[in-house]
Amino acid sequence: MSATSTQAICWATRRAASSTRRTGLDGRPLVNLVFVAGCYGPADQLQGLIDATPAWGTCTVPVGTYLPAVIPAGKDGMKLVSAKAGATIIDSKNRSRCLLVESKNVTLEGFTFRSGYAAADDEGGDGGGVLEKSGATSLVVSNCTFEACVAAASGGGLGVAKSVKDCKFTDCTAGTGGGVSSAQTTEDC
Repeated sequence: MSATSTQAICWATRRAASSTRRTGLDGRPLVNLVFVAGCYGPADQLQGLIDATPAWGTCTVPVGTYLPAVIPAGKDGMKLVSAKAGATIIDSKNRSRCLLVESKNVTLEGFTFRSGYAAADDEGGDGGGVLEKSGATSLVVSNCTFEACVAAASGGGLGVAKSVKDCKFTDCTAGTGGGVSSAQTTEDC
């Protein structure tokens, strides 16, 4: 599939990871399937991948650069994981927040959130890179990088989280909390 394609090939399964030989809708073999959902396609298909993953499912995102997305309500317990730490990038190009999390108990691992922007009239201007909207303070973020993210109010890189571990914050700014607005625990950041 070419990089300029406007269609994505997506698949999903409700079963746990297995080594069963399967094929995607495009006929490509899916050997040693290790994720619940996935997509081959252009940068704007991250949302399709998230939408295809059920609550409490694990979704491994292929290496690449993606546009912003939302983990909507009803995806509680979702684990969103980069296929290779630091090589899966969500870049909003200073147009919006990189990722809005509306579900509870979500885990993010290995992503780079770049050039996120939270305007004052967008969820109170918090969390330029990532914001947990659910209000449950249940988001777990590990091994992520936040680069050049801006929030009008607080949390240039990350709005609210339960736990932040092994994360890097570079050139993130906000009215308060340039890197992180609020986290119950932070470790090795």
